[in-house]
Amino acid sequence: MNKKVLAVFTIIVFVLCLVGCDKVKKGEDQVDKTDDNNHYVSYENIELDQLKRPEIGETIAIIKTNYGEIRLRLFEDIAPKAVENFKTLAKEGFYSGHAFTAMGVVSAGIGKIGEPDYEGKSIYEGGFDIEIDNDYAMLYGSVVIPRRIKVDGKNFSNFCIIDKNFLTDEEKSNLSGYGFPEKITEAFEKIGGNVVNKDEITVFGQVFYGMDTIEKMREVKVGAMGEPLDIIEIESIELKEYEGDI
Repeated sequence: MNKKVLAVFTIIVFVLCLVGCDKVKKGEDQVDKTDDNNHYVSYENIELDQLKRPEIGETIAIIKTNYGEIRLRLFEDIAPKAVENFKTLAKEGFYSGHAFTAMGVVSAGIGKIGEPDYEGKSIYEGGFDIEIDNDYAMLYGSVVIPRRIKVDGKNFSNFCIIDKNFLTDEEKSNLSGYGFPEKITEAFEKIGGNVVNKDEITVFGQVFYGMDTIEKMREVKVGAMGEPLDIIEIESIELKEYEGDI
């Protein structure tokens, strides 16, 4: 993978590594991120709209990979263009055969296998505008569209999943200075995420099932540019109505 591809898919962040696969650092303590007996993500039971389980009948996305399954809530009211773009392309089978290509920085930098200059696709001509809502942030488990270096201010089909706590010590100590609502700041303190380029990144979904799948992907060895040395492939993305926890 060349530097051009990395530039397309990378959100510029400083990496703060987690200790362990099912824990996130909080002071001297370790805090559970997933339910003990299944693949659902608990997010420490934080009361926040972004982190809620889906409502019955709500449209969810099920990403099936060769490493397991990931299920997403989609924020149609918050990022309508991003969600419509994602849903339409998913229905067309566009993402099947794509891969997670940027494990060094964020886990789900989507690229097309065998196409090093791949730049994504949009159902809107020339891409679509960034969609920002201050009540939704790049928290752990959020699904976002990475900032594109070549096409400023436009979104395409690429997406990433914030799978680690990227906050530096300085960012942690200054969370109140980023202009987040208090409840978002408190969520960052508990589960972490990323604040770099926060006003340039569209948050359009949240993983509610399968963060353990992403953490398995994180264990794959990577090359010098952060590319996984084993193919981590999207087999399909299915849209369906949520019927409750199973």
